[in-house]
Formats: sequence, structure tokens, C-alpha cells
Amino acid sequence: MNTELTTTEDIAYLNLSADPAVFEGDGDIEYQYDIYRHMRGQVLFDDPTITTAQRQTARKGRKPKSKAKLKHAQEQEQEPQKQEPSIEPDEAWRAHHPVTNLIWLHFVLYQLMTIVEPPQLNDGANGQVAQKLYGRLTVLNEEKLTMESLGGKEWSSASDMVAWAVKEGWLDEADVVGAGCGGLS
Repeated sequence: MNTELTTTEDIAYLNLSADPAVFEGDGDIEYQYDIYRHMRGQVLFDDPTITTAQRQTARKGRKPKSKAKLKHAQEQEQEPQKQEPSIEPDEAWRAHHPVTNLIWLHFVLYQLMTIVEPPQLNDGANGQVAQKLYGRLTVLNEEKLTMESLGGKEWSSASDMVAWAVKEGWLDEADVVGAGCGGLS
């Protein structure tokens, strides 16, 4: 893979289309391969839920023979809204795609949730704070920061996610502007 990072017009990007192998890995073994496919769906079709199989069958005008391989897409089949990329794949990665930041945040949260155990209440005040934090991470992981919700355009950037967290009382304004290091409210 060409790992040379390119910058243009204040946007740093890596043309992932230059190495198709990143889209062909087994997501059941390494979830990061699914993340690359989600990013490609977002960059080329403005929808992170569009999979290769869905694009190919949509072009042929028939439904997929099986549900998408991705775990979070197994519960629903979704027809793509766009069948052809609006821009050439090699050039698409140059544009600013803020949803790809949310896709990476989804990946980081997914990885975190696979190693973090639910806290116990018997740890006193610290246990209660930890349970509150764990509950919030679970809401993000299972409801808000899923590919389906990102494809639904509830949030279009990481800024939208932060604004939502402030509105929900998960963050204080001071946490966002850097004036405080805050805790859970």
C-alpha cells in the first residue's frame, strides 16, 4: 500500500483506492477492514452503509442474495441511494469528508468496548461514576455511533457529536472549549 500522506488545500488524505487490498480483508478477523469499506461507502456514495455487494447487485437491478457480511448491517438490508460514485475514486479521497472522522470514532469506541468490562457498583462512588460513564459509552456504541445512524445523517461531523453530548449534559461547555477538565455531570 502506498502509505504516503498527501496534503492539499489544508486537507491531509491518503488515497485508499490506490491499494484495493485494504477493502478486501476479512472483517470478521480484523474489523478495521470493515471500517475501510465504510469509509469507501461514505467517500464514494455519501453513505457508509453501502457495501460492495449492494453496489454490484444494485447495478444489476436485483437484490443481494445474502445479507451484508458486516455484523451491524445483518439486521437490515438496505438498497443504496446512489449506484454510481459522483466522483472518480482516485480523486474522491481529496475532498473533505467529515463523516469519516465519525467512522474512525466508531472504530475506536468499538475497540474500547471489546476490552472494557462493565464496572461493579460495589466500588462505591468511583463505581457509580464508572457505571455512568460505561452507560454513556454503551449508548454511543449501540445507538448513536453506528453505521446505520451515520448513514441516516443524524450527525455529519465530530462537532455534531460533541454538540449532542453537551446538549445531553454529558459534557459541559468548559470541557469543549478547554477551560475545564470536568467530570461527569
